[in-house]
Amino acid sequence: MMDSISETLRKKRHRQTNKGETKMRLSEERMIEIIKKKQINQCSEQERKQVMNFAFGEDYIKSNDKGNKKVIKEKV
Repeated sequence: MMDSISETLRKKRHRQTNKGETKMRLSEERMIEIIKKKQINQCSEQERKQVMNFAFGEDYIKSNDKGNKKVIKEKV
């Protein structure tokens, strides 16, 4: 059981780009470790983008109004 879970996670972390290059996806555990140990400056640009999206949310990272207060309504 554990081997199949590990294999599934490994496959999810690897993605093929159009050029056939393999791009490593960081696991959630690894991103948390990077944040806790303050190792973001040691990450590649792609890893840094992934960690920032994980930490703050992709919508926030893409937004141009990061300093503004927002009211977030939850859909029920």
